[in-house]
Amino acid sequence: MTAIPADLVGVDEPFEEVLFGCETSTDPVDGDMIGRMEPYLDSGTEIVSVECVLGWFARLSAPGYTDCTDWSGPFPSEAAALAHLEEMYGDD
Repeated sequence: MTAIPADLVGVDEPFEEVLFGCETSTDPVDGDMIGRMEPYLDSGTEIVSVECVLGWFARLSAPGYTDCTDWSGPFPSEAAALAHLEEMYGDD
């Protein structure tokens, strides 16, 4: 699974509305949306499905580096996401 934040693919309104007002996470996604997702996927990745997930997600990256941790979430709040990062990666 690859997590892509909605704002990275040009989604300003709630994600469910972008997916044709979908009520479920299995409704089809238009080709334009898939095209905006492709730069964030490994080369040759086939998009099989898209799932709408609301909540806070978290990962760590360092300025000047291209790698980062995997996305974690969803969390119910920003504080919960930050607490997860501290628990997983905080100093001992």
